[in-house]
Amino acid sequence: MWSKEWLHEQYEVKQKSMNEIAFEQKTYVNKIKRLLIKHGFHIRDFSEAQKNALASGKAIHPTKDKKRDSKTKEKISKSVADAHRRMPEKQRKQINKKLSEVWESQTEHYKKKMISLAAKGLRKSATYGSKLEKFLIYELQNAGYNVDFHAKVIPNKEKMEVDILLTKEQIAIEIDGPSHHWPIHGEEKLAKRKKADSEKNGLLLSHGYGIIRVRNLKKTMSQDYMRRMTNRVIELVKQGKQDQVLEVIDG
Repeated sequence: MWSKEWLHEQYEVKQKSMNEIAFEQKTYVNKIKRLLIKHGFHIRDFSEAQKNALASGKAIHPTKDKKRDSKTKEKISKSVADAHRRMPEKQRKQINKKLSEVWESQTEHYKKKMISLAAKGLRKSATYGSKLEKFLIYELQNAGYNVDFHAKVIPNKEKMEVDILLTKEQIAIEIDGPSHHWPIHGEEKLAKRKKADSEKNGLLLSHGYGIIRVRNLKKTMSQDYMRRMTNRVIELVKQGKQDQVLEVIDG
C-alpha cells in the first residue's frame, strides 16, 4: 500500500514528519517508522525534525524574539551545571549509555555527515578560535588586558604562534584540547604534539614569557564552565608573569 517511492515523496521530498504521515493515513506512528526503517530511510532525530518544523512554519521557536541579558544567561547556565554536578553517577552513566545507543542506531550516511561537520568545526576553530578561546579573549579584554590572538612572538620562529598573548604582561596562554592529551589521531601524532608543546614551552620561557596552559577536555561548553575556567586564568594573570608553565585543569 505504502511503497518505498511513496514514502520517499512524503518523508524526504515533502519533508513531512512521521506524525503527519500517520495522521493523514489514519494509522499509528510506529507503523510508519517501521516501514521507513525497512526501506532503509534515515530516521530524523529530534533536532532535525525540529529544524524542519521551524523552517516550514509548522512550529515557532520557543525562544524567538525573547532576548535574555548576560546575567540571566549566566544564572541559567550555572543552574544547569549545578544540576549536572549533583546528578548521581548511575544516572549519568545511563544517560551516556542511551546517547551511545542513539548514535549506534544511526545510519552510516548520518554518521559520516556528523563526522564531516565536526571536522569542519575543528578547522574553523583553528582559524577563528574555539568557543572557549573567544570567551576568554572577551573576558580578558573586559578586565582591561591588551589581547593578541594567534600571535607570533619569536621572530625567527615564524610558524610558531601562541593561542592568546598578553603583550604587556608577557604571558602566553595556550588552550590544549583533547588532541594534546589523547591519541585521537594515533599514538605517533600524540607523541609529536607533546614534543612540540614541550619545545614551545622551552622557547617561550627562554624569551622571557610566562605560560598558562588551559587543559580543556570538555565535550560541551556551558557558560558556567567557561566562566570558571576564565576566572582561574585571570587569577593567574593577576599574580604576574612567572618563569614557569602554569596549568589550569578543566572540571
